[in-house]
Amino acid sequence: MILKMLLTGVLAFLLAFLLTLSQIQANDNIRILYTQGPHAFHAWLFHGMSQGIYSDNGIDIEIVGNGGGSQKTNLSAALGHVDVSITDFASVVIVNDKFEESKIKTIMVLDAIGGDILITRNKITELSEINGMRLAANPNSTSAKLLRIVTDAKPDYINIPLSLKEISFEREEVEGFTTFKSKSVPHLVTQFGYSLDELNITPLVSRNPWTVGFVLNANSLWVEEHRQVVKRFINASKMSIESCVLHKQLCLWSLQNQVGSRFNLAVEEYRLDYWLKESVYTDMVKELGLNYDRTEDLKIYTKNITEALDMNLRPISDYYEHIE
Repeated sequence: MILKMLLTGVLAFLLAFLLTLSQIQANDNIRILYTQGPHAFHAWLFHGMSQGIYSDNGIDIEIVGNGGGSQKTNLSAALGHVDVSITDFASVVIVNDKFEESKIKTIMVLDAIGGDILITRNKITELSEINGMRLAANPNSTSAKLLRIVTDAKPDYINIPLSLKEISFEREEVEGFTTFKSKSVPHLVTQFGYSLDELNITPLVSRNPWTVGFVLNANSLWVEEHRQVVKRFINASKMSIESCVLHKQLCLWSLQNQVGSRFNLAVEEYRLDYWLKESVYTDMVKELGLNYDRTEDLKIYTKNITEALDMNLRPISDYYEHIE
């Protein structure tokens, strides 16, 4: 009798345990590819992972790695090789133009203002002054394409790989180059000894339609099939950025764990400070929130890009979807 009661108790416990297991749902997995780096403007992502913010929202992040350029990165998302890409918005428009139907959509604007700049050896007041100037300008870089759109000036474009722009500038092989502020400025300051006052920086954001920098994008079909997952992912990303703002050193530590021996604290600290103060967490963003609706802004942005690059204009819903 005692044995029977014991067996009954064990079976009841096993049944309850199995029922509990069946009720536990595994976290949703999201595969992410970023365009370069990782750098400090990706630190919030690793910070959110290390602090359990994503797992608390039922999400496991799988870092696929570096896509080697915005268009390549977005093509990977468009073709379903990854779920989410971190790139500039212009490449979303360019990649979708390659398909009859929208293959990728921006789901969250990270940068409130673009960071494309022109660095020149001599100070300029008008872009017309770069006529005949020797400029390092890899033809595949966004900032190089941008410069061609915003001015009719005819500099002497020198095709130099992105990784060698700063070196060629330091060696005086070129008189200037187009770049992204949080990429090149810290290198010139920390590795080549320039002061910020020495660098003649011309922001391009006020002269062009490329009004935002980095964005979070997702495969269009994946968004439709995983709308609740996308909402939780955006919510966790907002929480991760806000936590990164409050705990900057911890955020950098999360990036260092990801990068390893290649991590340069001085460079990445500069990048993170610039990104948080000048780009992603501006006064406007603080007032309106990290996920405010950018539909109207991006309508103008998209119209200008498609006209400048001679592409077909499609509805903004083909490129961007505001998800609350």
